[in-house]
Amino acid sequence: MSDGGGLGDGNSSAPSDGDSSAPSDEGAGDDVAGGDTDDDGSASACPADYYLCDDFEVGLDSGQWARLTTDGATIRVSGAAARSGNGGLELALPMADGARAFVQPREIFPLPDNRVHVRFYLSTTPEVAWMHTAILAIAGDLDGRAYYGLHANNGRLNSRYDSTAVTEHGGLRKTGSHELPVDAWMCVELFVDGGSNSMRVWIDGIEDDAMRVTQGGDPRWLAPTFDTLDLGFQTFQATSAPLRVFIDDLAIGPARIGCADEGFLPWGEGAQGSEAR
Repeated sequence: MSDGGGLGDGNSSAPSDGDSSAPSDEGAGDDVAGGDTDDDGSASACPADYYLCDDFEVGLDSGQWARLTTDGATIRVSGAAARSGNGGLELALPMADGARAFVQPREIFPLPDNRVHVRFYLSTTPEVAWMHTAILAIAGDLDGRAYYGLHANNGRLNSRYDSTAVTEHGGLRKTGSHELPVDAWMCVELFVDGGSNSMRVWIDGIEDDAMRVTQGGDPRWLAPTFDTLDLGFQTFQATSAPLRVFIDDLAIGPARIGCADEGFLPWGEGAQGSEAR
């Protein structure tokens, strides 16, 4: 159960020890969706059946996105945050314990079959490396709020679950083999399937098996009916200096969209993975 931190409208997020569920092949396959292309072969739009794509080239549409901030944190579209094109999301967080800056899509719910794929590119500044942070939560009601999420502890990414029924401090987690990207871009893909209580994570196009959550795990990560998705950043310790986080080229839909080297470049120039920011 939460130690007081939270994402969005009250779903909790806090550090804990992880479980040891074994991976399986339940859930999404590894096929990657394709999009429309221009004459030069570059993709001009995300797949037609996708729920939301945003490269943040024309600002943050208030009709499409809600902003969730505390402690003086700010969210803006800037050229400094662009992985491709001329704009991306720049999140500026102060040194306060519990500061957060999230964006929340307004119109993607309810999700068909209570499952969703999310792809985005992420970069951070060096101040974030050692602390506990939260990056994403997809949440809903389950006798109180429950969520699946993406966190980092000591810079190491982990899948995360919390609900009112969880007694472990801060919830359940499965720690992966990847660290937060510092001054470089990382392609992050998540698949969350509420019907099978499962979650998978790909980093730069390769699945991190250590972060996989399966229905047969003990304890089970019982999924709610998802109704909110928060993407951004939250700190759980006071920082030594203000920090910045950058997010670009977001896609949310029913199938994997993949990273640049998988043949789908939704928004023009730029390579995936360890590309310098």
